[in-house]
Amino acid sequence: MTVMSKDKKAKRTNFKILDKEEKSKKILEGLPSGILGVDPKTRKFVFANQKMTEILGYTKKEILNLGIKDIHPKDDLAFVLNQFKKQVKGEIATAAALPVLRKNKEIIYCDVNTVNEPIEGREMILGVFTDVNERANAEKSLREFQNIIEKSNVVVFIWLNKKGWPVKYVSQNVKNIFGYSADDFVQKRVSYEQCIHPEDLSRVTKEVGKGSKDARKSSFSHLPYRIINKKGEIRTINDQTIVIRNKKNKIIEYQGVIEDVSGVENNKRLLEEKIKDMEKMNQYMVGRELKMIELKKQLTDCQSKIKFNLKK
Repeated sequence: MTVMSKDKKAKRTNFKILDKEEKSKKILEGLPSGILGVDPKTRKFVFANQKMTEILGYTKKEILNLGIKDIHPKDDLAFVLNQFKKQVKGEIATAAALPVLRKNKEIIYCDVNTVNEPIEGREMILGVFTDVNERANAEKSLREFQNIIEKSNVVVFIWLNKKGWPVKYVSQNVKNIFGYSADDFVQKRVSYEQCIHPEDLSRVTKEVGKGSKDARKSSFSHLPYRIINKKGEIRTINDQTIVIRNKKNKIIEYQGVIEDVSGVENNKRLLEEKIKDMEKMNQYMVGRELKMIELKKQLTDCQSKIKFNLKK
């Protein structure tokens, strides 16, 4: 029985470790995501796969001379480093949509997952970079759109095609018109249907039915209708509605743009009342004028008769 020397055992162990690390490197090279190996102490890069060179636009040699601070915009660096610290401590696994600065100064967005993995005998943190630029840009555009909506007098609703039109989504500025918060609607503490003035509800329901019948039409408009807000105040609104159908042409939801036109409607009513008053005044004045003409004629006739009698 041959006893293996300590040196041979150590060499075999090291060989196994190196073999395992070599296999790991080959696997990492073949992954569709970008991989960066980071020294947790220096925050410098000690490994990069081919995909990562495509994401950043640097060669592998150039990447190994860089660190975390070199591949993120300066304005976002504090946030990125804070995320990195949390990953090192194991508080989070994924840092979502981190801004990444490419060699050509273009900023893209990546989800970054981390895992501890020794490579070439060194402890390191592997960062797995997944390009989510399209998603991040779409989310950014959505945030910008929501910001515009919140600052306007227009409220966006998404209603499900169910009894009472339950609210799936509503912009936060809904409180400005309805007095209720977005959560009040989404959590079903209040329904949209119960906000519509009872005298207008039947008409609104018919307009929804009529606007939904023609599958060729993707939208319809309501005549202005009234809602009663949380304070009991009556507001008049315009409602432009988009009909959303599934592949089977079945309506799944309605998307509405609501605008408060109470001031316009009030001014319109005041103008109509003013016109009526003016018409009445005009009729009075015309009538009075006719009476004056008649009175003047009668006076003239009377004077003529007096003169005629005096001559006799």
